[in-house]
Amino acid sequence: MLPRERVRSCGRISEGLHETYSIECEAGRGMYGVVFKGLHREQGKYFAIKKFKTNPNTKESDGISISACREILLLRELNHANVVWLEEIVLIPSESSLSLVFDYAEYDLQVRLATMIVITQGLNSERVSTRC
Repeated sequence: MLPRERVRSCGRISEGLHETYSIECEAGRGMYGVVFKGLHREQGKYFAIKKFKTNPNTKESDGISISACREILLLRELNHANVVWLEEIVLIPSESSLSLVFDYAEYDLQVRLATMIVITQGLNSERVSTRC
């Protein structure tokens, strides 16, 4: 699969998450946010939606966290078949909310590596699963 062209509006900024996507389940958690599996209502396609955690100790005027800014800047530049594609940036100022929308990948790297270990070491494959 060839990398996509950079002529599209990578990181299109919109203000409606729930109007556009139907959130199906939680796909994972990390230090900076929670990832959900969401169905695009018009396209009928699944996307991974990373919603950044908000820090209750910060003021609204503090803006977007530096880690979120770094991630956005890097993802806007990456164009590789083995890296998920940043489709959209969703800002909801009234909720002080920031979400990133990516191509949905059924498995993440951790699950793939665990699967490879199961196969090579002959372990029970029922222990390896996805969250959604």
